[in-house]
Amino acid sequence: RAARQVPLTVAMASAVVQGSAVGAVPVARAVIRARPAPAAAGPRLDASTGKPREGRLLRPRRSARGSAPRAFDRTFGNPEISPDLKFTEEAFRVELEHVAPGAYIAVGVQAAAANVDDLVAVITAHMPGDLFLHWGLGEESQQHPGTLSNTPWECPPEAVMPPGSYCVQSWAVGSAVRSPFGAYSDTIEIPLPRRPGHGLAFVVFDADKQCYYDHDSNAFFLDERLSMSTAARAQAAAENAARAQTDKIRAMAEAEAAEAARVANLQRERDAQLANAAANAAAQAREHAAAPATGGSAFERMMADEHNVFAGMSAYERYTNDPGNPFRNFAPPQPQLATATAAHASNGGGGGGGGFQAPTFQPSNGHAPVEPPRGHIKSNGHAAPPPVGSWPTADTAASYGSSHQFEPDPEPVYHEPTMTGGGSGGADGSVVATYTINLSTENGSSNGTCDVKLMATWPPSVSIKCSAGGVAADQPLLLHWGVTDRRGGSWNSPYDNLVDVPANSRAPDAQSCESPLPNGETIVEFAPHDTGTSCMTMLIRTEDCKEWLRDRDGGDVFIDVSPALQAVAGAGGGAPPPQQQQQQQQQHHHQEQHHHHQQHHHHHQEQHHHHHEPSPPPTPKPAPMPAEQSGDHMALLSDWAGQDVNLQQHKGSNHERKNQWNTDGLPDAARRIVEGDRDSPSWRQKLQALEGVLCMDANHADMDALAYSSVYLFWVGVGAIACVEDGSHYRPNHHANASQKMYESIEAIERNASNAGGRFAEECRALIRRLHPRLPAFTAEFTQSVPLTRIRDIAHGKGDKHGKCREVRAEIKHTIQNKLHRCAGPEDLVATEKMLAKLTAPGTDYPEEFIEEFRIFHRELKDFFNASSVTDRLEKQCREGNPPGSVTEGVNRFVRAKATVDAIPGSNQSDPQLLAAIEECLHALCDLRRTVDHEINHGQLAGEPPDQRQQWRLAEIGLEDYAFVLLSRGINALGAESDPPRNELTGAEISSALRMLAAASDATALSSGGGAGEEFGHIAHEAGELANNLPGGEQGALRVRAVAERARRSAEDYCNLLSDLFDGRAAALGRSLGIDGHTVEVFTEGQIRASVVFQSAKLASHLLRAARTATGEAGWDCLVAGEVVGARLVSVPRLDPSDPTIRSLTADAPAVLLVQSADGDEEVSTCGPGVAGILLCHALPHLSHLALRARQAGVPLVAIEDPNLVNHARSLTSAPGVRFVAQPSNISLDAAEGGYSPASGGGAAGSKPQQHQRQAAALVADTSRAGWVTPLHELGQMPWHAGVAAAGSKAMACSVLSALATDPNSGFAAPTGAVLPFGSMEQAAHALGHAERLNFLVDALESVQTRPEEVASVCGELQDLVRQLRPSHEQLAALADPFAHDHGAKVMVRSTGNAEDLAGLSAAGLYDSISNVAPGNPEVLGSAVAEVWASLYTPRAVASRAAAGVGQRGAHMAVLVQQMLVPDVSFILMTRHPMTNDPNTAYAELALGHGETLASGAVRGTPWRVSMNRSNPGESQVHTYSSFGTALVPDLDGDGTLKSVAVNCAGHWLSTDDGARGQLAARLVHAGGFVESTLGSVDGGQLLAQDIEGCLTPDGQLWVVQARPQP
Repeated sequence: RAARQVPLTVAMASAVVQGSAVGAVPVARAVIRARPAPAAAGPRLDASTGKPREGRLLRPRRSARGSAPRAFDRTFGNPEISPDLKFTEEAFRVELEHVAPGAYIAVGVQAAAANVDDLVAVITAHMPGDLFLHWGLGEESQQHPGTLSNTPWECPPEAVMPPGSYCVQSWAVGSAVRSPFGAYSDTIEIPLPRRPGHGLAFVVFDADKQCYYDHDSNAFFLDERLSMSTAARAQAAAENAARAQTDKIRAMAEAEAAEAARVANLQRERDAQLANAAANAAAQAREHAAAPATGGSAFERMMADEHNVFAGMSAYERYTNDPGNPFRNFAPPQPQLATATAAHASNGGGGGGGGFQAPTFQPSNGHAPVEPPRGHIKSNGHAAPPPVGSWPTADTAASYGSSHQFEPDPEPVYHEPTMTGGGSGGADGSVVATYTINLSTENGSSNGTCDVKLMATWPPSVSIKCSAGGVAADQPLLLHWGVTDRRGGSWNSPYDNLVDVPANSRAPDAQSCESPLPNGETIVEFAPHDTGTSCMTMLIRTEDCKEWLRDRDGGDVFIDVSPALQAVAGAGGGAPPPQQQQQQQQQHHHQEQHHHHQQHHHHHQEQHHHHHEPSPPPTPKPAPMPAEQSGDHMALLSDWAGQDVNLQQHKGSNHERKNQWNTDGLPDAARRIVEGDRDSPSWRQKLQALEGVLCMDANHADMDALAYSSVYLFWVGVGAIACVEDGSHYRPNHHANASQKMYESIEAIERNASNAGGRFAEECRALIRRLHPRLPAFTAEFTQSVPLTRIRDIAHGKGDKHGKCREVRAEIKHTIQNKLHRCAGPEDLVATEKMLAKLTAPGTDYPEEFIEEFRIFHRELKDFFNASSVTDRLEKQCREGNPPGSVTEGVNRFVRAKATVDAIPGSNQSDPQLLAAIEECLHALCDLRRTVDHEINHGQLAGEPPDQRQQWRLAEIGLEDYAFVLLSRGINALGAESDPPRNELTGAEISSALRMLAAASDATALSSGGGAGEEFGHIAHEAGELANNLPGGEQGALRVRAVAERARRSAEDYCNLLSDLFDGRAAALGRSLGIDGHTVEVFTEGQIRASVVFQSAKLASHLLRAARTATGEAGWDCLVAGEVVGARLVSVPRLDPSDPTIRSLTADAPAVLLVQSADGDEEVSTCGPGVAGILLCHALPHLSHLALRARQAGVPLVAIEDPNLVNHARSLTSAPGVRFVAQPSNISLDAAEGGYSPASGGGAAGSKPQQHQRQAAALVADTSRAGWVTPLHELGQMPWHAGVAAAGSKAMACSVLSALATDPNSGFAAPTGAVLPFGSMEQAAHALGHAERLNFLVDALESVQTRPEEVASVCGELQDLVRQLRPSHEQLAALADPFAHDHGAKVMVRSTGNAEDLAGLSAAGLYDSISNVAPGNPEVLGSAVAEVWASLYTPRAVASRAAAGVGQRGAHMAVLVQQMLVPDVSFILMTRHPMTNDPNTAYAELALGHGETLASGAVRGTPWRVSMNRSNPGESQVHTYSSFGTALVPDLDGDGTLKSVAVNCAGHWLSTDDGARGQLAARLVHAGGFVESTLGSVDGGQLLAQDIEGCLTPDGQLWVVQARPQP
């Protein structure tokens, strides 16, 4: 999709329709409803003008198919020339910029050049989301031509529906078809209706946001006239392309024919010259016979003539064309095979009968017989070779291999061939020609010579002797060679084209052979199967492959063997009879089959069926393979993004690369990847270049290297980065070797990261698990020197007994076999998929045995690319390896469970049998994954070789991928994907959904590791427990909601982690490599949507919808009641007073803020009078600091918990105003006319709450007790106003609580402590000589408090100064004294200012408190005191006091040191209900661990929320159960810090034990009433409701630690 978004946040807005823009019609429950079917259609649009284009109606017309000339057929394999090309023209397009940048909906019409009978509509929805097309046959309005009438739509026949389509009753009054857009495609093709007066009507439905996209409240409509006019343009384009194609082919054929004619003319001219030369030679011979000798023979005189036609000929040409040569037309008689046995021959028997007899030749002119030529071969008494023209058998091959020796004539001879009546298979023979070739490497590191002799023996032989110097000196040499038909021709395999190759040779690829050069020498017997093979081409290399020697003049070494071949042919020799060729080939194939049988014996047990006379069809477009069968890792047809792979019957290779390589501004790892890709055309080279990036120190993992490599290998695998041939020949074993090095490196990195834990482990595992499937396999079958040889047997006819598959075998040979064996790449798997689809297409009749062989090869190739299905991989590992018994048992259990699921027909309806089968299969899958993972890391599999560990790791990852498939099927069965989704589920369905959620969370826990892994593990435990013990009614729904909230929140967090890892890096790498923008944009989204965590989020959202339906909730939560009418709705990232948008608001033009994120500790009053209301896009505790401050400021505050409602709110940001109602029983947000008018609770811009009169008095600080540490019990003995003046309201309230706790009727305890009164900070500054500087900065702060930038600067200086201050040693000792009896005690160092905990200014959370401080360490305690003092001067505290009208000079800070408690449960209690203001109802929020979770809101989630009847303390109501995933507890390893630990709220007694929860509620009501009765009127004023903080410790003791007037 075009928009780059994390799908789980569903961030795309449903914009308001303006003009002709397309709007999104949400269909969320209650607040946002879907509109009924449209009554009229949108206008018919043109691509450019928006109006219908006029044009003639098309007439069907077909162009005749042409055929290429024969010359073209010979060269290019007779391709089919078809002018029936298809082109698509756009009919209209509607932009959707308000939905996402670059988003649009477009409609095109596809037509062929020669046929418009079958037009196709191509609908493109280029936007993010889970999209479906709802379409049907609509009737055109007669009153308004070109528009859609009100007649119900019709469903077309099922045969024309796209895959996955079905009829629905959702949009129009009639029926419509629902067709899914593919996961990686944004287009759907639909055959256009041909009924007059009708057209295609459609809308686009987004299942993620539950909304339709239409046109001005109407359906899109492609009427007949517009479709035909658009088709006319498409047909014209197709015709032009067809004509251009035909012209190009015709020109190529004509050029080939002209070249053939030119060659024929040259041959005729040369024949004529030779004939004239022969006639002249005959005349000269007659003259020579009549005249006396004049200096040499006629041939010698002829060669001396400068005009002689033979002057430019080779020695062989001169020899065969010399009319004076008596042996020019020599044809010896066929000798007989020797009858002597090998033993007899070895004893010298058979004197002359075993060899050639001196042949006689009777010329036609009647002359006497001629003697045999000089240099003939003499018999040495061994058995004779087989007859010329016959082929050696197993019995005779050994008897003549070296039985004859060449005996040269004593007279000197030239290097001209001398023919004999026989041949020798030995090292010598009749030398036809010799060559000496100078060799050198490309860089000159080595040099040498190669001496070549061509010998006219049978078989014809090439003697090669090489010597090397430089780096290659004294190193063993190998001959790397092939055969060809001409200089510069392509290399062909000697195995395929010659009868035999030298002993101990091997085939490194499909087009060459490598033979040893012992002592630098070898003899190649050059006996070709056909006359087209006449040349050798070769390179000399060292055994280590580091030095490659070639012709010093450049290029490969080329040897024309035709002189020896023609010499043998002229002597009566030749290729063996076809029957013997066939026998030899069958023997070779039998040996290969035996080799494959040893490696793949299990495949040969399958049955083979033979069909006859196949009719090869055109290659069909293969359907995408199911994920569970294909493995979603490498480039399959369904997600291939590279160039189209064509099946071809002639040799061809692709060298085109469309990428770019720009390294500007890249980090080091990315730069190395881009440079490596630039220098590495082939897949092998890319893998080897990546070794340098991924093979790193396991203890210092480079996250950039892992992340960029993951992105890079993904794009290579799907073809977005092209792999092309590099001109070399390397079999896939080189790829496997590179893969092994990278695997071992990332395996070590992952192991170290897992041991380290934390965020680092999460990121490493997320990246490495995406790297594993991108690397090829390196098992023994792929690291051997000649892997994947089955495809060669198939290309040679294995399984094609009757030769019915010649065409496809040619395609296999040139497209797959040769390409795979010389330069393998991901495109080879695509080509194999394509060929398999062709072989198995409906209506074909290829032999079943041939198809089965290809299927086996397909499985082997998928194994190499690690694209096998999970069951195939598991069964293979269990069959071929020796896994632990626990693994084998787990595999068997999983396979059985999977078979049960697969046997149940697919359905979108809730089927108890299907749900149960999916649950069991998921359970078996999760157990097997954990077993395999444990064995790889700590068990028997850890000791296996790396190739086996890789396969087991891939099996474990494949199980996770299959979990995605199972969960998808389960989600569909539960109705989560239906239209609209089912929101009402039965108890059994909810339990099933919870078990699936547990499985999804367990799968993610194993994959993620680190803290995320622990969190998902706890979610799996919570969901599983609740599924097995699900309460009924509202309580069950509330508990389901808590678990689902936690699961969705964790899923979103993990998706954010993936987004952080990939977004920026994918964009940077994509730009540098020139990757298509759409491919880059959807990369991160694709990684998220293809992961199990995405299914987890879907299940959690579905359970939340069901829970809210059961409880009647609307998806948002009122924290502070109020109403705002007419103010604008403005979106801001955070509640930050320095945000320009917030600063621009005024009391006359206020706004409701849509805040994306908040910590819960923000200030409201400091944002100014322009904030009329707040909508927060996530849950927040009702009693958090932010909620208290909003309540104090009178600003309505609502937390939105449903993503659909967040989207609804965002869609209103462009409205002139909104009506925002926030009440506990009714929350609404609707568009309204502009013009703000404050209603009840009208926010900061309305009437400001009246401040209590005693606030001003409290700001008067008594500094006379400065430096005098006062225990709390002594402070409590002072009058209230005196104690407040000396140490603040908080300290005085704590002293009162300490006194109250001693009353046995109070029902609570209070922690002990001591206070350092006001003035102590100033005293410490004076002691260090900083008093004057301190006073100066405070005065400066007073003068700049309305200028935020200057306030921040002065505050920074003040805090730096104050942090240097320390209480005296005596003061620190006095503060620690109350805790001296407890040596392990820790304390809380708390703020207690004269401007907090007041009736009109609570300042909750405004100043810092330091937790977990060791009182016995003076340095630690003194630093904590200084930190509390410094918090008086934070910019936020200064702004808060300024907004409340409190002067900065009058603000003072005392320090309260109290006993540190370790709570089981913390609570905040309001003695009057904060939302309803009912004094008879108390309200509490509770969380596990430290109370900071509730107060600051820094931990995401919801607490337990309980309302309690104060008149009847045993009566309470739970509104929400806690969804917190973590709790804050003291860090025993550090001072002054808290740490976060995972908790199981669903299993805590507060969730499961109604009786214990009721008892705690009664205790809270009693304690709250006791505190309120004392503190509420402590200074003689009216009774004030109290905001009380406390906790319950594991021993059951209830503690109250703080009380302040309730806002």
